[in-house]
Amino acid sequence: MKTTDDIARKLAALSSMEEEYLPGGARVISRGGTPEPLQAILREIDETVLQRKLTFKAANDASVAMVIAGRRMQGVADLSADLDGGAVSDLKMRALTKDDAFLLEAFSDLMRRFAEGAEDLSVTSEPAERLGSAAEAGLSVSSLTEIWAVDMWAPPPSRIGRFLKASRPRLDAFVQTSGEEEVGKIGETTRLTELDALLKDRAKSYGAALQTLRPDAPEVRLSIAGAAAGGSGYVALAEDGDDRAALAFRPDALSDILSAWGKAAG
Repeated sequence: MKTTDDIARKLAALSSMEEEYLPGGARVISRGGTPEPLQAILREIDETVLQRKLTFKAANDASVAMVIAGRRMQGVADLSADLDGGAVSDLKMRALTKDDAFLLEAFSDLMRRFAEGAEDLSVTSEPAERLGSAAEAGLSVSSLTEIWAVDMWAPPPSRIGRFLKASRPRLDAFVQTSGEEEVGKIGETTRLTELDALLKDRAKSYGAALQTLRPDAPEVRLSIAGAAAGGSGYVALAEDGDDRAALAFRPDALSDILSAWGKAAG
């Protein structure tokens, strides 16, 4: 049963929604990772009462089709070839229940892999036949939320957060802050010390100098601050208002870092 807070959040989301459609009629439900792909999928399931097949497709053409009814996911109807294979193949056209640990694990693995590459996500809806018997009601949204460890209504990550998530495989280390609070960090101690210094001692003076040299410099920016200690790569400063991150990466990662920033900064 929905709480008053659930209903309020849903009404707020619907009132702010500007729907976007792709050629062919697919509706965009996540753009640039916002909302998170699994959040977007959960919201679509939560909105589906009649028996339907929802086909979720990512920009990389990976797709997963699910049979939904009564705000419950009955099972996987189909999936793209790049996601198929192994235990995942056993999911197709099988009714899912909380009691089948093997299929649930395969389903969770499938959705994690699908979400990782789904920067942009669309959905199409069409009539569908029921999967399983009447006694096999499927998985509720609350069950899926627990299985995927996803809060359906959690606020979207910041630009800096999206950037770090997208570029994480190419980073040697990073320190992320919001205002005076440290949000997260990953890397070796010596490298983190260097990045902490960049954030605490140089960020304000660097920003002031940049504004003097370039008064038109945007507030949302990624600046290469110099060579990393030992000359093993670069250190950079990402800024978006009070949100900042100092990061270290190897020279061959530069183009990927710039691409990830361009997508996150929009």
